[in-house]
Amino acid sequence: MRATLEIKTKHPKAVLEAIAVDEETSKRVRIRPGAKDGVLRVVIEADDFSALRAGVTTYMRLAKAALAGLGE
Repeated sequence: MRATLEIKTKHPKAVLEAIAVDEETSKRVRIRPGAKDGVLRVVIEADDFSALRAGVTTYMRLAKAALAGLGE
């Protein structure tokens, strides 16, 4: 299963650096973060729906906190 988060921001690389800290490898969830042309993109892959939902929720919260810290 896979989900892709794309967030338009003025500071995609700063947000990427903030969320990459939590990029530890899990047996159930794998992420591929990237930033390009004003867009933060995080691809989340998981073995099951519960793990995918947890991964999406985690990275949405991390991105939201990073954006708030940058004043966006």
